[in-house]
Amino acid sequence: MPSQGLTIENFGEVVEKGPEQTLFTWGNVAESLCGTCTSSRIGKELQAGNFEFFEVCSPHDQQEGLVLPMAY
Repeated sequence: MPSQGLTIENFGEVVEKGPEQTLFTWGNVAESLCGTCTSSRIGKELQAGNFEFFEVCSPHDQQEGLVLPMAY
């Protein structure tokens, strides 16, 4: 799911209320992507933001979990 509308100021609200009451109401649409496609998509977005270094931590293969992008 994209994170359109997510800011440091409202991050706590997203954690507290969940995506259904926050991210979805802000115009984000959930779509199912494999880990490789998710990493590729995040990489493209970070490159467009002119970050010099970026990494994506995610579960391997078919494992469930969170995908965490970081950029510097």
